[in-house]
Amino acid sequence: MPRPGVDVVVPFLGPRSSLESLVRTLGRLELGPDDTLTIVDNGGLGAEAREPVRVVEAAERRSSYYARNRGAEQGSSPWLLFLDADTIPDPGLLDAYFAEPVPNEVGALGGSIADEPVGPGAPAAARFAELAGAMSQANTLSGRTSYIQTANCAIRRRAFEEVGGFQDDIRSGGDADICLKLRAAGWQIEPRPRARVMHASRRRLGRLLRQRARMGAGAAWLNKRHPGAFPARRLPGLAKWTLGSFARASRAMLAGRRDEVILAALDPLTVWAFELGRRLPNGVSAKGPARLPETVPVSVVIPAFNREEMLRRALASVQAQRPAPAEVLVVDDASTDGTAALAEEEGARVVRHERNLGEGAARNSGIAAATQPWIALLDSDDEWLPHHLGELWRGRGDHAVVATSALRCGEDPATDRIHGSAHSRPIVLRSPADIVFPENPVPVSAVMIRRDVALRAGGYRPLRHCADFDFLLRCLDQGTGVVLPSVGALYHLHAEQVSHERRLMKDAHTRISRSYSKEPWHDPRQVRRWTSAVAWDMYRLEGGARQAWQLARPSHLGPLLRLWWWRFRLRRRSARIGRDGLPA
Repeated sequence: MPRPGVDVVVPFLGPRSSLESLVRTLGRLELGPDDTLTIVDNGGLGAEAREPVRVVEAAERRSSYYARNRGAEQGSSPWLLFLDADTIPDPGLLDAYFAEPVPNEVGALGGSIADEPVGPGAPAAARFAELAGAMSQANTLSGRTSYIQTANCAIRRRAFEEVGGFQDDIRSGGDADICLKLRAAGWQIEPRPRARVMHASRRRLGRLLRQRARMGAGAAWLNKRHPGAFPARRLPGLAKWTLGSFARASRAMLAGRRDEVILAALDPLTVWAFELGRRLPNGVSAKGPARLPETVPVSVVIPAFNREEMLRRALASVQAQRPAPAEVLVVDDASTDGTAALAEEEGARVVRHERNLGEGAARNSGIAAATQPWIALLDSDDEWLPHHLGELWRGRGDHAVVATSALRCGEDPATDRIHGSAHSRPIVLRSPADIVFPENPVPVSAVMIRRDVALRAGGYRPLRHCADFDFLLRCLDQGTGVVLPSVGALYHLHAEQVSHERRLMKDAHTRISRSYSKEPWHDPRQVRRWTSAVAWDMYRLEGGARQAWQLARPSHLGPLLRLWWWRFRLRRRSARIGRDGLPA
């Protein structure tokens, strides 16, 4: 007997690169003639579909449950299969769900969820998830109020519509809520252990704890909606259990049993995060910021030299902007590959150099050729998040320079670092001296500058290192700037970048800062503070008695305390931000 048709729905919120990866992953699912596969973009990337995957937008309310409801509306098959975007399904998942007949009274099926196998040497948070089976359906099907998780569950469409779908204005708890509604309507729930997906684990402890806190907020909401379903734990008993668990972790540490340490130490932390998370709000508002125009008077300038593949990603991120820029210019710095042809194919205006003049000269050509009153810079190897240009336009005010923060991304997301504001509030730059120390907080691929200011500043000088810093000093001499806390750009790290030459970059920063000593804004105290930061960084990088002796000067103490506090705040904020620019 053939199985019924299934509409697969996957909510998504993140950068375009992650969406493209998800499309490839889901493309491996074995679909039947009556099946559909829909990704619901909850962030408004404006992405194109790729058969057999359909992509629809649902950015009006940032809730995965709102996205799931929108995805369910797109099909008409008798069954709906909901998956999370951070799962990897077995290719035969749909057939496994219906390998056995489903009784008529069953309204929902729970497939199995396996935590990512990471091995003994993995980060503690990821290893804990594997050891504890953190995402296993067995955890929620065996509890006081059993339910199936939407990371991998199938719901009969008739039952889904009968109970009104998911509650779509919440962050967490929608899976338990719909299961309770289904049971109240007379439907049964069955497990399907052979219908398997693998769930990617959090690798940072902070992200794991924030996930549990969000679950706690959902549990508090559920307990109000369904009284007694998810009661809070008694704190005295929880505290006693925590002390005992930490004692077991200490004994295991002395014995060198890492896995036991991880389980005994992290289990209470996750439970406390869950219980304290009950104090957090669980609602999601549909009301957004003031409506922006469809197009803003901005010229995007992208210098490129033999960057055909990377440029494709950069241009795709520009095309995803809401609002859209009025003009996109790619300055082809005498490339020998298909850079210029790709740019024209993607609709950009191409400015060509007959010979290679360097990145600064390419930016100058783009600024000179631009027709709009604002210039937004983007390097060909970086990308913007969909909200970037909208954030810049809202935050520009009367400033000459406005930037979002950026996320510096390598191969491992656990090492991502924010370049920009270390706080949840904007940094107002009232003087060029404000970007000398503790660092220049303006990411060049995330900055927008008034064109008249850029022209009066004289554009970029032909410097090998820190040309962006030098240019920004002269721009900020003509007006104030602001660095917004929202992350709007991804700065991709790779071996070709000049910024890897750390010693030369720091020396250039010092030399450029001192070269403006006759300007009214110049503050020698900021330069001295910067030299303290350089002494510390060189000691960490190179070590040695000479570097240690330089650090021993009492004058370094004050600047170093400020530097350490700044970097501590950056690291802490970086751990809380995902590559979609949103809280992880």
